[in-house]
Amino acid sequence: MYNSIKNISIFLIIAFFIIILVECPIIDDIIPTIDINYIYDNQFGSTGTGDGQFDNPLGIAIDSSGNIFVSDYLNNRIQKFDSSGVYISQFGSSGTGDGQFDWPHGVAIDKSNKIYVTDYNNNRVQIFNLDGVFQSKFGSSGAGDGQFDKPYGIVIDNAGKIYVTDKNNRVQIFDSSEVYISQFGSFGSGDGQFDWSRGINIDSFGNIYVTETNNDRVQKFDSMW
Repeated sequence: MYNSIKNISIFLIIAFFIIILVECPIIDDIIPTIDINYIYDNQFGSTGTGDGQFDNPLGIAIDSSGNIFVSDYLNNRIQKFDSSGVYISQFGSSGTGDGQFDWPHGVAIDKSNKIYVTDYNNNRVQIFNLDGVFQSKFGSSGAGDGQFDKPYGIVIDNAGKIYVTDKNNRVQIFDSSEVYISQFGSFGSGDGQFDWSRGINIDSFGNIYVTETNNDRVQKFDSMW
């Protein structure tokens, strides 16, 4: 009997404080809001074709050591910088061969530090190690499963699944072995449809966010995919 009364009392006290925290009009004075200010730090890069220079940089990704990889799409290369923006190396050249690019766009890095690059006009995704050595590729030109028309955005979830947007107005999903799994999206302006799906990212809950060029919006999809 005593323990029951004690438990009820504790519950009522906790409930009381929850109500106070939610409803109290002066709670902002009791617990002030944390205001995060972002202060400019530095920058790197300039126009050109030399080491550390760019001609229309697009995609960017950071590895587990803090190194920065930037797709320099009109120079058809990926440049690597340290966490301070100091040039380290580069890989890629213009062409259709393995390790070559025809406008590299999106860049993503998985948990094992493999680098994925969407090769826009070659309609494929290429994979490299951290030294920029070609490892493998997937995709071809077309509208079928696993094919691409101007692949752009790319992101990798915590399970290693690869999500790629392309001009076929869809998001395609591949497993960590680069095998096609499924897709979502179609052409249009309705919910879940796209008019040129481009940028893509995933939050910590697995929700997928896709930008659309011609519908001027961002769509969110839940983690069921």
